[in-house]
Amino acid sequence: MSPPLKAGDVFLARGTGLKRVLVGVGLCVVLVGCSAAGPVLRPYKRNYMGYSYNISPNDTTAAPENNRSELQIQVSVRQDIPIPYLENKNRIALAYTNLSYWQLFIDSAPFRTTNHEPELFYERDLFSFHKLRFGVIHQSNGEDGTASRGWNRVFAEYVYASDGWENPPDIPSNRWRLSGNRWRFSGKLWRHFLEDRKNNGDIDDFMGFGELTGEYSWGCCGTPQVGLILRNHLRFRGENRGAVEAHASAGGGGFRVFVQYFYGFGESILDYNHRANRFTAGIEMTR
Repeated sequence: MSPPLKAGDVFLARGTGLKRVLVGVGLCVVLVGCSAAGPVLRPYKRNYMGYSYNISPNDTTAAPENNRSELQIQVSVRQDIPIPYLENKNRIALAYTNLSYWQLFIDSAPFRTTNHEPELFYERDLFSFHKLRFGVIHQSNGEDGTASRGWNRVFAEYVYASDGWENPPDIPSNRWRLSGNRWRFSGKLWRHFLEDRKNNGDIDDFMGFGELTGEYSWGCCGTPQVGLILRNHLRFRGENRGAVEAHASAGGGGFRVFVQYFYGFGESILDYNHRANRFTAGIEMTR
């Protein structure tokens, strides 16, 4: 006879059920969108692959044979879903970001951990290059037991993106403006719900309640780009926790060479409560 479920177990079971519902809804939305408008996938966040070195790895979650050097891979795409009777300025979108850490330099070459991050959101164009997004994010590492990490968030985001940076496929870019410098700025606030209380119930203490992102490009077509991501839990009594990620890239022909530095908490959800100090360099696919 199975032991009775505790209140926490019921909570976790509800969270697992919600994950399945979100994944199911997301797949349905993709299928509907692809059947209605064709598979018009486009980049969402940065897409890259690079050699990575972590100066301060987390020895409590890493296998003894793991190397500080690994391959870091991020793939991020979005699918805009055509909704009848919505104006051009309104859209529903599904996005998915996969961030993996591949221990390529040891014998068995396993993937050490992977962040899975599907999003479903409503996007509204305001004026000029301003827009708002409202949606839901699920993030987890797909593991079981003590290595399991996962949480869900509702979010609101303001985005300013110069012409040509992230236009929808049906809105043509102004080629004259593309020859000048371009900015992209976003501010995102979130509120978590149904997190994995057993394994990462304190995730807010490390990931905070939002982030700021800024990117700048000297024109287009191979010109250099720089970017910065800032995150902080805004609690200044005791230990202040947050993260900073800075990157720079240059190149052309669909690919760019990039360098990146990350310092702080939450780079991977497995090690959300461990301060990482990581350098990465490699190839980035242009957006």
